[in-house]
Amino acid sequence: MLLLLALISILVTSVFWYLRRGPLVGNKVTDWAMLPAAFLVAGTLMTWLSSVTGTFDAGSLASGAASMALAWWTPFFLMLWGGATEASARYAAPQLSRYVPLAVAYKIAPGQPAATAQAATGPAAVPNGYTAAGGQPALAPREPMSARTKRKLGLILGSVGLVVVLGVGAIVTVNVIKGNSGPDKAVNSYLQALQNGEASKAMALADPGLANDQRVLLSDQIYAKAGKRIDGFEIVSTKISEDNATVVADVRQDGRKQQSTFSLRKSNPELLDDHWKMESSPLQSLRITSDTPVKTVLVNGQELDVDLAGSVSGSSSLSYPALPGEYTVELPSSEKYLTAQKSTALVTIGAAQAPPTASLKVDASDALKSEAMAQIDAYLAECVKSTEAEPANCPLDNYSSSRYSRNFHWTLTTKPTFSMSKDPYGSSPWRIRTQTPGKATVSYERDNSYGFGTAEWKPATDTTSVSMSASVSLEDGKVKLTFSNY
Repeated sequence: MLLLLALISILVTSVFWYLRRGPLVGNKVTDWAMLPAAFLVAGTLMTWLSSVTGTFDAGSLASGAASMALAWWTPFFLMLWGGATEASARYAAPQLSRYVPLAVAYKIAPGQPAATAQAATGPAAVPNGYTAAGGQPALAPREPMSARTKRKLGLILGSVGLVVVLGVGAIVTVNVIKGNSGPDKAVNSYLQALQNGEASKAMALADPGLANDQRVLLSDQIYAKAGKRIDGFEIVSTKISEDNATVVADVRQDGRKQQSTFSLRKSNPELLDDHWKMESSPLQSLRITSDTPVKTVLVNGQELDVDLAGSVSGSSSLSYPALPGEYTVELPSSEKYLTAQKSTALVTIGAAQAPPTASLKVDASDALKSEAMAQIDAYLAECVKSTEAEPANCPLDNYSSSRYSRNFHWTLTTKPTFSMSKDPYGSSPWRIRTQTPGKATVSYERDNSYGFGTAEWKPATDTTSVSMSASVSLEDGKVKLTFSNY
């Protein structure tokens, strides 16, 4: 269709040029080069003048910039167009000009009064300077067209006009349909998906090219519950260069405004749809840290296996790609022995100097403290069952000589009190220390002869201070204490 329109344009232009210039032309190179040279100069001026850049600013409503320019090869294309027009003017226009009404032809031809068209019914109607036969007459005398010829000419011209109208309509229709699926529409759909919290749709439009284990935060379940997502956007400009396009958009989030640039390319283009595909662009990351080993956390209410092995002296961390929005990180309610305040982090639009961090400060829950105290009570209860002067791995000491003492019986008369805190230097998260020492009484028999003569076993009683410490950790979801006597 475009070729047909181009051909019609060349023929019409060549007929005009033929009538305006006249039939008497030479075959020298300079004669042939005149019209192509004129088209080349005109194309060069058009290309230079078409380089236009504009900006607009409507305050907080909108702002942007746009530029327009003809392609660099436009002058050379017009030069070829001029060559084709010159050839048509020499070989096709002499025949086609016979169908141009004389009144119109005399207006185009230089120095020919329109009135002479009325006398163009015989040989005497040939204007001075033109030949009625031989050569390529521009204004040869012609008989008035019959009604049949007029109808035939009208039918031809009507058909050509209809083809032109249909062709233009088809071109406009194709451009409108393709415009509805242009690169700006793809970016608009992507940003709208972010605004709606539709992570899966956004990833389908602009796949970040990440491994599956790095997509844990890119789910609809997590992103739909993210606060402070982008709350508005506006397409500022679209620039298409062959199979590639660049779209610039103003994006707003929580009072901030950021101009973002998106690159797109055609993917298997068709007549009515170029199938613009957004290029992968890097995402910001959300960093999650914990000062205590945790297996699972909640991100926006969704469980996430993290297996963070933190400590007071050096928190452990993991980073995951994330879409713009606010994320809440906390411990799951099923975590019996640990507790922590919720932590939030905002992933912003644009590039960030450092990834936003959600830090968990984990403490021992009341259930963990109660379990630890119960294990200490059981430990001390086992210690006082001993009949030894110094029970092994117990905080009970008696300095009587085992040679002259026997039948030891321990009683815990006053339980020690304890405190539990983070252990910044040990391998376990917490350490229990004695806050107030307790007391234990040991009754036994002592040989007052001390080995001289007959043994004299007499009852005796001693009192000792009870102090101890223990490291506390969680193993397979169970509380484990490791005791020491200091």
